[in-house]
Parts: sequence; structure tokens; C-alpha cells
Amino acid sequence: MKKVLVLSAIMLVLGTTFLSAGASSEKEGPAKVRKVVVGTGNDMNNFCFLDEKGNLAGLEIDILSAVDELLPQYEFSFEGGEFRTILVGIDAGKYDIAAHNYAKNTERQEKYLYATIPYLHYSYQLVVKAGRNDINSIQDMEGKTLSTTAGNNISYLFENYNATTAKVPVNLAYGALDTETKIKALEEGRIDAFHDYPRNIDVLRKTYNNRIQAAGPEFLPGYVYYIFAKKDTQLRDDVDKALTTLRENGKLREFSVKWFGRDYSTLVPELEEERLGQARTLTN
Repeated sequence: MKKVLVLSAIMLVLGTTFLSAGASSEKEGPAKVRKVVVGTGNDMNNFCFLDEKGNLAGLEIDILSAVDELLPQYEFSFEGGEFRTILVGIDAGKYDIAAHNYAKNTERQEKYLYATIPYLHYSYQLVVKAGRNDINSIQDMEGKTLSTTAGNNISYLFENYNATTAKVPVNLAYGALDTETKIKALEEGRIDAFHDYPRNIDVLRKTYNNRIQAAGPEFLPGYVYYIFAKKDTQLRDDVDKALTTLRENGKLREFSVKWFGRDYSTLVPELEEERLGQARTLTN
């Protein structure tokens, strides 16, 4: 009887030990996955927009979905909204990544953390009503009205031009107008020009029956980057690594061709000198 009691006691102790070990192991579990919210747009053709089913689509969604697949320690979700609200969302901690075709400018660099790996290169051109031939440069816009969006690099360029160079200021009409509204405004004389990427202008000409044309040379070339909160260096570094992989395995090229018909993901020698120079400055 004593032997039975002793054996029962031993089994009870061992069972408790195993249960405790199991509970401890269950608590440790797999590594915790961080949820990352991407703030993006919902009305920028090819980049970030709502498809016919009301789902977010575009280059930004494709690239960051592929980044998410390469980073099992994160789980990405996307939230679309107006361009002007995205960086405000980073400030408020609502978003972890800002994705809306962001170029670099001094004001943003002081406030936010940029990726060091770009995923697209770009330039701009002015767009005018078809047949108009009096606008062929930034200088030709003096005294005329340009439709633009507050906070983008074009508005910074023209604001600086007005402050330092223009004899007659360019009238900057700020607003997030859709393309059809801007084209009607051109035709009705309410604005004289808007700006777009050369890769988009040919598409718009076909879509809108040649009612518009590009004016003057391309200007303000640069790279496109993702933006993070200043403190979020680990997330930025992990996204950088994933973007490097996507460039090396051809996915960035694939997505660019899918949305724009050409590869705009390549690294441009002239822009590389500027980018690498800034990177060296940041590390010194």
C-alpha cells in the first residue's frame, strides 16, 4: 500500500512538472508577428487606386504585398485615403509605412525616415490643352495657373521659383482633382497646365482622345521611396532588404512593366551619385 502511495505521489509530481513545462512552452510559443499598417492612396492611377470591386490595387499594393511575403516577422495591411492625410497618419502612429509615390524633399527628410532603397525613378512634364504652344518651360508659367497638390515636390519647386526667381508669380491652384476635371479645367481656361509623369501622359492622351499634350522638357528627375516614422529603423532596414531582393529577382521590373508598360525600377547613374552621397552623409 505504501509503495502504491509513493508511486502515486511521484506520478503526481511528474505530471505537475510536465504540465508546468507545457504551459511554459505554450506561453513562449512562436515569435510574435508585428502588424504593420500601410497608409496609401485610393485615387492615383496605376499606383494606388480602388478597382472595380472597390479593392485597393496598383504598383504600391503589389510591391508591398511582395515585401510582406519576404518578411514573416510582419503582417501588412493597407488603408487607402487622401494623399494629404497619409503622413499625418504616420505622425499619429496610425500608419507604419507611407506609400504614395513619395520623392525626397528637405522638409520630409527632416521629419521622417526614408527607405534607402528606391523602387522607381521618375520625372515630370507639364500638361496643357491640345494645340496650345505658348507653354514650353517653367518660366512660361509665370502669370498663369498650375493645378497641383499641396506638399508634393512640384508645389515645392514652384513655390521656391515664385520666392526666388519669378518676375510674375505662378498661380498655384491646390487641390486633389481627378484627371477628367483637370482636363475640363484646361479646356475652359480655368487652369493653364497641370503636371504628370511622362509615362502617364501618353496613356491619358489615348484615354481622353488627344485632348491634351505634353509641354516642354522633362524636369525634376528623382527616385521614389517608402517613408517611415523616424524611430522605426528596424522596419525600414527590413523593408530595404526585401526591396533589394525584389530588384535582384526581377519582381520590381515585373510590377513596373505591368502597370506602366516599361521598366522604371532601374537605378539611374546620375541619381545614384546623389543617393549614395546622401547615404554617406547620413553615416558620417
